[in-house]
Amino acid sequence: MSTSPTRTTQSRSRGRRSRAFRALVALAAAPLLLDIQCGDEATRAFKQAAFPQIQAGLQGVLDGLVTGVFTINSANSSSSSSSSNSSSNSSTGGG
Repeated sequence: MSTSPTRTTQSRSRGRRSRAFRALVALAAAPLLLDIQCGDEATRAFKQAAFPQIQAGLQGVLDGLVTGVFTINSANSSSSSSSSNSSSNSSTGGG
């Protein structure tokens, strides 16, 4: 009753593709369903209420990414300068 590894891998692959297809269909249908459910007034109220929070959240994420990039960059440059300093100190015999 053992299943071959290739058969298990193939069934997993089919299952993943099926779930991915269903997810894409759901994502494609979502805007249509939301548009039917919300009228113009509800859409306008949602935009007025939600957009400032969405903008603040995105700005926070971008600020964090920029800070992280600069932190990594400065850590890399300081470690490379300290390694070059230690190699120059060892080559001159000084410490």
